[in-house]
Amino acid sequence: GERVIEGPEMIEVTNEKVAVAKEKLKEARCNAPLRKEDVRS
Repeated sequence: GERVIEGPEMIEVTNEKVAVAKEKLKEARCNAPLRKEDVRS
């Protein structure tokens, strides 16, 4: 079955997932055509 992750390891895994998600978001932004909202911010 699935291994239960607790404590520091859990935080590490979560941080890793967040970092990956941010990278993907950054990539998506760079690849997306510029919209007026993006230019303003």
